[in-house]
Amino acid sequence: MGRGGDQIPFLDRGYPAIRFSVAVEDYEHQHQDVRTDNGVRFGDTVEEMDFAYPARVTQLNIAALAALARAPMPPAPVAEAAVRTDTLIRWPAVPGAALYQVYARRTDAPDWGDPIALLATETPSGALPRTPDADRTFTHTANLRGDDWFFGVSACAADGACSPVASAVPGGAFVPLTPAQGDNR
Repeated sequence: MGRGGDQIPFLDRGYPAIRFSVAVEDYEHQHQDVRTDNGVRFGDTVEEMDFAYPARVTQLNIAALAALARAPMPPAPVAEAAVRTDTLIRWPAVPGAALYQVYARRTDAPDWGDPIALLATETPSGALPRTPDADRTFTHTANLRGDDWFFGVSACAADGACSPVASAVPGGAFVPLTPAQGDNR
């Protein structure tokens, strides 16, 4: 991308950040000084503002943030698939998770689709003693070859709020980013 945005200072300090923008920007009326060139009016002016659009973006942001705030953190899954006809997906427990959703998608698929497995953090009867989350590891074996599929896991709270799907690929976990070298802010 040729220019930055409000998300850049967050990324520079190691925080995940999202940039929202319109799909097709109107460069005659965005990012321009107010002027007229060859009969064409340029510039950010109130007449060109679609006030309903930022209102809808704000509603979307609030709904997304509310859902993320209610959900546990995403797990950090790892897939083990080398020289096998199935794939073992393994992840450490996430505090606040009542359920994990395991996903698989073909390497050429655009999205995760429906989960292939659900794993509850408690036994149905509750008869077994609970292991502290810090010491728990969950696993699921998918009868799919790892060469042709991506795997991911989402953690869900008891109220049904689920984290984003964390991909079981290197760099697929939602972990704090390291600030740039030499940045000691």
